[in-house]
Amino acid sequence: MKLANLIRSRALRRIGTILFVAIYASMFVEIYLRVFRPAIIMPRYVVDSPYGVRVNMPNLDIRHKTPDYEIAIRTNAKGVRADREIPYSKPGNLCRIVALGDSFTLGYGVSQDDSFLSVMENELARHGITAETVNLAVSGHSTTEELIVLENEGMKYQPDLILIGWHHTDLKGNGRTGLYRLSDGRLTRANESFLPAVAARKFLFSLRPYRFLAEHSHLYCTTREIASEKAIDLIDWIQSVRKGERSARKAATAPASPGKHQAEEDLAVALLKRICEVGRAGGAEVIILDVPRTVREQDRRRLVSSLPAEAGELCTAYSPIQDLAPFPLERTFWQRSAGHWTPLGCQIVGKGLAKSALPVLEKLARNGRFAAAPTKGQPQ
Repeated sequence: MKLANLIRSRALRRIGTILFVAIYASMFVEIYLRVFRPAIIMPRYVVDSPYGVRVNMPNLDIRHKTPDYEIAIRTNAKGVRADREIPYSKPGNLCRIVALGDSFTLGYGVSQDDSFLSVMENELARHGITAETVNLAVSGHSTTEELIVLENEGMKYQPDLILIGWHHTDLKGNGRTGLYRLSDGRLTRANESFLPAVAARKFLFSLRPYRFLAEHSHLYCTTREIASEKAIDLIDWIQSVRKGERSARKAATAPASPGKHQAEEDLAVALLKRICEVGRAGGAEVIILDVPRTVREQDRRRLVSSLPAEAGELCTAYSPIQDLAPFPLERTFWQRSAGHWTPLGCQIVGKGLAKSALPVLEKLARNGRFAAAPTKGQPQ
């Protein structure tokens, strides 16, 4: 009996020592990160939708804190980034814009009023168009998910214009979701849902201690970002292995297939084409915002487009590369905070978008889609 008590006592002391060391080490790393390497604290609150893809958690009111800025992110009861509820129906004089995309379109890095969508609205108002944007973007979305959101939710808002925020990660992301495939030039739905870790995330964020860590702990956020990157790499590796196995089985009889990059572009173009078809069937036009990526050439950085050339033949496409070019990248893109646009960057992009969209919207107004007020110099 004494021996058993002694063993139990030693085991408890060891467990206590391990817990003490772990807590002490965590506190030390937390303090070190806060002082010397502040983390990007941008918790992603997403939940599942009835139509099988991730959507923003409704009624959010959180803050994003990074080495560059601190902003509020709010969503309404439908998960739209907005400070108010937006009904599906709209007045006849209102131009309704439905925006789809990832964190750039959602507006990471800027307040609601500084987002390029708000700038676009204000710029259109100067030309007599009263516009209202419904921001259905979700951080991490690809074109596959954007198409599904448009079909199941976006068209309910009776849009006049559909804005698609294209990001270079869409090329790989479209395949990663497995939601659509392109077979013999035909786009077909391959899977009913893509909800990576959403159930676990939803449960964890229902716990106050976990939510506190996600919104305040630099150690947690750093660890989460590393784990997220590794998880994406693992998914890509598994898919490449599976595709390799299928290719090996078909190699003897199948004709030569296009390269991987070409296949990604073909799928992206097919998805964008379907978005245009869905929008136009509802009387809306489509505009693509080409979010450029930064590449380094020797000691020089420059912006490049990854939007497939064929996409520009489907609808109006706006690339802000030339408009951003006169400004140092440090002024238009946050350098220490995931590379989203700064308020200046959003000003430039929002004005450029409005300029590109204006001819399309004026044509819709002339056709009676909505009523536009005449601007100075136009006939009454």
